[in-house]
Amino acid sequence: MFSIHDKLMLVASTTEQSHVAVIEVDSGEMVTLLKPHQTAGMVMDIKAASEGFIMVGYENGSIVVWDVRSPDHETNAANLHGEAVSSFDYCERTQRGVSASVDGTVKSWGGTELKETAATDIKGGVACVRARHDGKLFAVGGCDSRVHIYSGKPKLSALAVIRAHTQSVQSLAFSALDQTLAAGSRDKAVSMWSLYKGS
Repeated sequence: MFSIHDKLMLVASTTEQSHVAVIEVDSGEMVTLLKPHQTAGMVMDIKAASEGFIMVGYENGSIVVWDVRSPDHETNAANLHGEAVSSFDYCERTQRGVSASVDGTVKSWGGTELKETAATDIKGGVACVRARHDGKLFAVGGCDSRVHIYSGKPKLSALAVIRAHTQSVQSLAFSALDQTLAAGSRDKAVSMWSLYKGS
């Protein structure tokens, strides 16, 4: 969710596989429909980047950026991955993003320009990506049952690997209060971690 002119908006995929609807929460009415200019396949992940900007990850490996105030044209688009974008996150504070693919590629990029700055691979694929609220860390949930921790800086430096699960890590969340990381896995377990607090 995000707001435009003090109105709360919701962004969701539609029955048309590559389209994204922007809906005003109070009225329930669709404000606009975002459509990629090229065939992109199914919507895989959606994020609000900053006021009025929406980022969408697609099945064809691309991420598309729209300014919903000018919905008829894409602000930017980049084909960052060779296979479907499984997940991505963007930190508005640092204007850095990290995206991952089902093929295991993880890429760091800058701003709504989507300029790639670094890449790495995780064997077996990636299910989810989350940025810590201060943008200093990105957590990546691997199909290898591990949580991979990376620096939020452009070089995507590997900082730690958490081995707490027996199946793929499907969900990650950082607490805004104390920066604790929660990881949920297909093994039906949730683990909680205190990572680099104060860093």
